[in-house]
Amino acid sequence: MEGVVAKDHGFVIKNVAEATMIDYLDSIKEIVGAENIINIGKVASNYGVWVKNDEVSKKLKILEVVTVKEQSVSIWPYAQPIKKVKLIGVPPFLNNNLIIQELNQYGKVKSDIDTEPLYGALDEYTKHIGSFTRSLLMSFSKDIQLPESIIVRNDDTNHEIRTQVGWRKCFYCGSFTHVGANCTTKKVTSYAIVVKKQGASLELDNNKSQAADSNASSSGIAENSAASSATHAFERGQLQKIIDELDAISPLDKSHET
Repeated sequence: MEGVVAKDHGFVIKNVAEATMIDYLDSIKEIVGAENIINIGKVASNYGVWVKNDEVSKKLKILEVVTVKEQSVSIWPYAQPIKKVKLIGVPPFLNNNLIIQELNQYGKVKSDIDTEPLYGALDEYTKHIGSFTRSLLMSFSKDIQLPESIIVRNDDTNHEIRTQVGWRKCFYCGSFTHVGANCTTKKVTSYAIVVKKQGASLELDNNKSQAADSNASSSGIAENSAASSATHAFERGQLQKIIDELDAISPLDKSHET
């Protein structure tokens, strides 16, 4: 029904510096006519425009860019939002066209692929050094998700590249509140490993100590036992000697024994 605002009739246009809402409106008017535009306004940091019906919507769906203040600006359906995609662990020699070819199986690449700078305390002599992370914008078809890693083949070699869609997340615990460098779970895990190793070492040392104590105790017992036996033997020998001496002096009358 005409006049009814539908989600599928909405489009998002990337915001560019020094361009006003009127500039965006003028650009869309040239394509579909002012009479077919229902609403226009900000959508997050970009601009959104809604048109009347499916027929008008088709004129915008076939476009990837529109011209705003003499600049080519990305446009995409509101129902298929563009998301930032990070590619992590990309070899520097890997061509972007090969990456785009692989990514287009899951959606549509909507921007150039940029190499992200190397984060950290870099001085003026090293700030030009790039990382192994690249970023781009993509739109995705309904119910299609980008896998956590993709395989890009180059010179008969497969290269596995990790992917991240939307907000940055931690690759240790999956949280969106921090990145891997600040992950407490990783630190706790590492600490647990250290403690476990230390515990094993302490347990080993403790076992050795207990074994030594046990050996010492056993040795002590044996020595005490030997000493006790020797003492008893000495006492028995002395007693028998006294008895023999008494018998020599006054022999016992054994007639009463049966």
